[in-house]
Amino acid sequence: MNIGASEGRTYGKHRLLNKVTGRLVGAFTEVRFLKPPFIFIDLCAGDGTPSYYSEWSSPQIIQKHADYLRKRLGEESVVVILVEKDKATFDKLKASPSANKSYLIHGDSKDPNVIAQIAEIIKTKGTAHSPCFVHNDPNKVTDWAITPDLLKVLPRYTTSLTTMGCNVSGLKRLDLESREK
Repeated sequence: MNIGASEGRTYGKHRLLNKVTGRLVGAFTEVRFLKPPFIFIDLCAGDGTPSYYSEWSSPQIIQKHADYLRKRLGEESVVVILVEKDKATFDKLKASPSANKSYLIHGDSKDPNVIAQIAEIIKTKGTAHSPCFVHNDPNKVTDWAITPDLLKVLPRYTTSLTTMGCNVSGLKRLDLESREK
């Protein structure tokens, strides 16, 4: 089994992400004080290819909703940032159609350099008041991607969704002592 994929959890996580993102996109377009650009950040983007278990990936789901906003409000109305720390996975992400029109960042979202890159994109492409949605889907709790330093650079109107499958290739790969922490 690959990290980040499990039969029962992946499908549910992708359905939840799709529903939550869809509702946020609806709110973004109806709440008058929320102004574009709308920022989407996937902190654990993976390779952007469809999952065997759900036929989707989180970058695909986010791009679907971003494309809806682009068609409705224009190309500059959306900023998508995809972060992936594993080099081989990041290389696959770069080649994925899911990464089109996205800012790609290779590195760990806990790294100050990655946080600085996210902050720079928000500063140059968005505003401090841009609505922002952050997706956090680590393989285990020790890979938690949202940190206090990251929260400091995110726009005022930020919401997030965290899902974690804890599949056998994630948390359960660790020895008992590490898992107990």
